[in-house]
Amino acid sequence: MRENTEHGITSLYTSDGFEALVELSQYINPVTDKIIDYEEEEHKILLLEKMIKSPYFARIDFKFDDEDEFEKIYIGRSSLRKNSYQEMYVYDWRSPIASVFYRFMTGEAFYDAPCGRVTGELNLKRQYEIKNGTLEYFFDSDVQIVDEFLRQLLSQNTTAKMKAIVETIQHEQDVVIRDMENDLLMVQGVAGSGKTSIALHRAAYLMYQGLQTKLSANNIMIISPNSIFEQYISNVLPELGEDNVISSVFEDILSELLNGRKIQSRNDFLENLIVNSKYKEISRNSIEFKTSSFFREILDQFLIDIPRQWIEFEDVYYEGKCVVSGQILKDKILGRPETPLGIKLEQLEDYILEQIFGTGKGRGHKEEKNLIKQEIQKFIKIDIVELYKYYLAMKPIFIACCKIAIRHKT
Repeated sequence: MRENTEHGITSLYTSDGFEALVELSQYINPVTDKIIDYEEEEHKILLLEKMIKSPYFARIDFKFDDEDEFEKIYIGRSSLRKNSYQEMYVYDWRSPIASVFYRFMTGEAFYDAPCGRVTGELNLKRQYEIKNGTLEYFFDSDVQIVDEFLRQLLSQNTTAKMKAIVETIQHEQDVVIRDMENDLLMVQGVAGSGKTSIALHRAAYLMYQGLQTKLSANNIMIISPNSIFEQYISNVLPELGEDNVISSVFEDILSELLNGRKIQSRNDFLENLIVNSKYKEISRNSIEFKTSSFFREILDQFLIDIPRQWIEFEDVYYEGKCVVSGQILKDKILGRPETPLGIKLEQLEDYILEQIFGTGKGRGHKEEKNLIKQEIQKFIKIDIVELYKYYLAMKPIFIACCKIAIRHKT
């Protein structure tokens, strides 16, 4: 780039340097493409190096209904195919056919593929333990792993960090990991039941399905309760071949949303509970009050007051003409109390666009609509920081009311 371009960086920031900037960008684009290619190759090399140590952990013999012979299907943490051909040596554990290993015993079986449901017969389920390219042992299993080997596999995970569990995923866990019918999914269970492991493996599965769902690592965020837990689970997704997933601690998210304002950390809270007996009593009473029906009524009333006190409804002008008055907008928001405020704000946005462009399809330039939509979103956005300032100002009065309510049990 330096050899092919004669322009200095400082000259690019002038009006005369615009053509030079275009010329420079022509040299940058091939370099950027090369970097992307090299990064993809580097990722492939890392996967292959891992596969040399442990290429697969399971095998099933599966006969499709329209075929006469059983096909040997090897399952590993990532797929391996013969050069650019479609012949597969090892199938990724997230592939549709791999679900047969987790969900069925020998006999009739099926799996759901992009082309539809595929049925057949399962003749063999075999588990392998391969370390550093050496076969340690193998065994044939039905339904789930034999208890002796299951204990051996699970005992290997007693390390300082959580490890992937692709070898020991059970039927119910596989159902949760591969669920594509529900947009929102909540998994409940006692401590140590594997909720976090299933969540991480589900994230890896969703990224594997990214070609169909347009989901990538940039679209996933893992929120941890504290930094120790964040470090504990940090190795799982890289072990599964998925990197660059955003990870954050809940307290850090709060600090960012509240613009760095001081918030009490979990550690400070626990320390005050242990050291200060008076603080413990106040905290207990506060928790009882905040989980009461009376506190819920206070929050409900606060939500009702938001459009009345915290949104300034102004007249909307377009090309010098008032298209809708602020009073009409306020009346629309205050009406229909059964409808959530967020939905009413979205409907308000559509109403303003209709007043400007009409209800007909295709009316109005798309870019112009988007610009106006952005301005409307700024207009109807609730200022969370201002609400927080109001909370800080009213906090002493609020706490006093809470103490009175607790004292009189009202």
